[in-house]
Amino acid sequence: MKGIIVILSFWIIVSGGLFILSQLYVPTSASCSYQGKIDQCVQANLDGSARSIDPETEFLCVTSPSNEEIAYNIILDDKFKEIDTEIEQYLHTLEDEKDIYFWPNRQATSFDALNAFERKFAVYGEYWTRYRDFCDPAKPNSIVQEVLACQGDATSYAEVATYFPTSLCMKLVEDKLAIYHQVAINILKLNKGAVQQNEKKKYEIQEQTKYDKLMDQVNYNRSYIERVWEGWPAKVKNVY
Repeated sequence: MKGIIVILSFWIIVSGGLFILSQLYVPTSASCSYQGKIDQCVQANLDGSARSIDPETEFLCVTSPSNEEIAYNIILDDKFKEIDTEIEQYLHTLEDEKDIYFWPNRQATSFDALNAFERKFAVYGEYWTRYRDFCDPAKPNSIVQEVLACQGDATSYAEVATYFPTSLCMKLVEDKLAIYHQVAINILKLNKGAVQQNEKKKYEIQEQTKYDKLMDQVNYNRSYIERVWEGWPAKVKNVY
């Protein structure tokens, strides 16, 4: 699932038709916590080895002649992963606790689950609002502000905000959340099927156990009758 999100992030940022703000160079900024990754990615682009940096185990390094685009994608991916990881943990928990919304051990109804999904994944929902704070350039902890901190005097707020618009960032957010929302619904459906199947198996085992006990009792009674019959005198057995 993470691989899908990384690819989706890259595709949307690149396909947005962003302009090149500056030629590649290695900037220095004491206030940039992403400087090491940016420097590594810039150098990898200069060496032609940007694709060798694994976005799953290292960080997202796009192939680009623009320092700002490299920095933006690194920072976006890092910040979004904070929320991505939380969502994926929520989905794993939903998958593991299969009977939380279904009988016989349910704690809430499936309608409660769907309402919870809506509150979490819908536009203006919990996760949408948190992602938006990263996309809104006016927020102090936004991606654009972090890019400015890393680029120093090489670019301006107006340039970065223009070339990396909030609308493009939020389009990515809404696409991601739509995927997560559908995954949650699919998990709920699978959970329902798994619980029903499990209950069916329990019922079958229960009925089989009843049948086995009944047959045991029948066999016991039959053996008892046979023993009693064997004990009767021959003349009684041969009455008919």
